Amino acid sequence: MPEILRLFGLKFYIYTRDHQPPHIHVVSADGSAKFVIEKEIRLLENFG
Repeated sequence: MPEILRLFGLKFYIYTRDHQPPHIHVVSADGSAKFVIEKEIRLLENFG
């Protein structure tokens, strides 16, 4: 799993062969979330 950024305790991951729509995974000590990357970034799922 390629970590692309670590900032303020958040880890950002993009899986290049993952399903559509294009999205980014964000993981923290408190949980994780998935955000869709479109014209606007919106929350897709929250696990926390």
